[in-house]
Amino acid sequence: MLSPGDVLLLYTDGITEAASDTGEMFGEERLAELLRTSGRLSPQALIDLIFLQVRLFTGTQSFDDDVSLVVLQISSRE
Repeated sequence: MLSPGDVLLLYTDGITEAASDTGEMFGEERLAELLRTSGRLSPQALIDLIFLQVRLFTGTQSFDDDVSLVVLQISSRE
């Protein structure tokens, strides 16, 4: 069950399998850490940050695979 303040991130493998020039993948752990440290951002800001970090990691502006991100931020009922 999701609670107020929780963030749900849905993503395709184009994010986690994005590779650096040495062949290292961005990976789930790196993505999870990014979510842990930035999960309080607005959904659009979080999406922008993830795309930025993946692009910095790979050293390119384009992706080799399709990428999709959906961020749901649970708000309280008031």
